[in-house]
Amino acid sequence: MTPPRAQSVLIRLPGDAPALSAKVDTADEHAVTLVLSVPPEQGVPRSAAILEWLTPTGIHRITGALAPDARDPAVLRLDRDGEEVVQRREWARVDAVVPCDVRFDDASKGLAATVTLNVSGGGALIQDPLGLPMGATVTLELHFDGPPVLARGHVVREAGNGAKGIELDEIRESDQDRIVRYVTARQRSQMRLRVRDA
Repeated sequence: MTPPRAQSVLIRLPGDAPALSAKVDTADEHAVTLVLSVPPEQGVPRSAAILEWLTPTGIHRITGALAPDARDPAVLRLDRDGEEVVQRREWARVDAVVPCDVRFDDASKGLAATVTLNVSGGGALIQDPLGLPMGATVTLELHFDGPPVLARGHVVREAGNGAKGIELDEIRESDQDRIVRYVTARQRSQMRLRVRDA
């Protein structure tokens, strides 16, 4: 995958060097030209590097050889030699404990308050207080900031320790967008922590 022009990226260098923030100027299947947000005073040496950016489907990485532009210390060129997607899913997923109410279609089961263990735009792994059977249809009310996100779905897997995977079948596009924004923000936060701790 080629990052679009003006895409914000992180450049990860070998060893203890801090990650650099940049934007994509040009990109094709051979190379990516980058403009640094704040060029380091000592400049950037030629070295191997990893370019990272986020999309709703996960963290994309391009590896290659990084070289500075001789005319402008803020401009770098990465010659590509590899690529990967950290999460290869239709929807990116993050571990997150989000308050959640579950309604089972069987009225005798009623309403149960629980939490998610992870979430994505297409589903959630919840702690199941109701003993939901495989295939059961449920309504989830996820409590992010602001009004709750409502979605109907069905149980698609058992994950052990009382956790059940729910695939979302019916959800408003605006609510799905809220989940995707939440997931992307969590991924960015996790990526910043990994870079800081590297």
